[in-house]
Amino acid sequence: MPKYELLRILHWGPLITLCIIGSISLCTVSCLGQWHNHRDAFLNLARTATQLDGRERSEPDRTVWSLVSPYVLTVFLLLSSATLYFYLRAMWGGPGAVPANWAPSDLQDTQYLQHCSLCSAYKPPRAHHCRQCGRCIPKMDHHCPWINNCVGHQNHAHFVLFLLSAVVGCAVATFVLAPSVYWGLYRRWSVLLGLLRGLYRRWSVSTWPRPSTGASTGDGTCCMAQATRPSCCCPCGALNVLVLCRYLLYGPGHAPVVLLSLWGLLINMFVLGLAIGVVLAVGLLLYFQVRAVVRNSTAVEDWILEKANHRRADARLPPFTYPYHLGTWSNLQQVFANVWCTAPGDGIYWPVREGCTQYTLTIT
Repeated sequence: MPKYELLRILHWGPLITLCIIGSISLCTVSCLGQWHNHRDAFLNLARTATQLDGRERSEPDRTVWSLVSPYVLTVFLLLSSATLYFYLRAMWGGPGAVPANWAPSDLQDTQYLQHCSLCSAYKPPRAHHCRQCGRCIPKMDHHCPWINNCVGHQNHAHFVLFLLSAVVGCAVATFVLAPSVYWGLYRRWSVLLGLLRGLYRRWSVSTWPRPSTGASTGDGTCCMAQATRPSCCCPCGALNVLVLCRYLLYGPGHAPVVLLSLWGLLINMFVLGLAIGVVLAVGLLLYFQVRAVVRNSTAVEDWILEKANHRRADARLPPFTYPYHLGTWSNLQQVFANVWCTAPGDGIYWPVREGCTQYTLTIT
């Protein structure tokens, strides 16, 4: 691989894209790790709080979320790895280039072709010059700043698979991050409200009669277990921190333990917004790319076809016959030729439908 191809990553598009992939992956894996927590680290504290509260409560060691988290994690890691792999293949593999000083074997066919003065060569059918890349690209679709390269003949399949894995992966990330942020945010406010409620009750019962033994019962244990007192406030005036933390650790008993600091909440909320944005924006781009693959066309050729049909409609002529539409299955094979997604052909000569020639598109 040439050195200048490796340097394509040193651009704002690839750097931002890699940061988005990395941040979504790290936050999702972190939240899934908390989903899978068996709560063993909190059992002693929770049991202590339950005993002090005077009420027995069974806390499940495993939840539905902890059971499905390994499978969700496996699927997400596969999608995240596929996204990174196809992204690097699309960026570093490149769309290919028209050979230098290319000309058709039959020089009479040059009358149907355009000559590129910048490349000093004729442009084959479906090839166009990219000013950002400085070369003629076979089957050029568009120049993508996010991969800092063109999308064309050799990397079209990798680009489409990158979009697909990114959209599905971010959909899974949204499924993980949205409830995690909710649980983290809900429990933080619940504990805060519980603390305020406990302080209020402590103030409201400050005139209650104290036990004769002082701040504890006769056996030396806290009198919080007495049923005549609120569970969140010790009659001796001490706040039951363990009872207030029980909901923080367990919630209603069916949700996973998700403990997020203030910065953790903010970061996860921001990353959740990124994931939703990728699903919407990249999903729309994926739709147009899949439509182009099914029709065996490109964005540039769609513009040429629209212009040709407009001219023919003004002249009261039948619509232009697009020469590369071979049927849905054959069109897919022109992009996804094999499991390795290598592009078929040389990018210069293309199979065309019956009644068309190699230069039908260039003479529209």
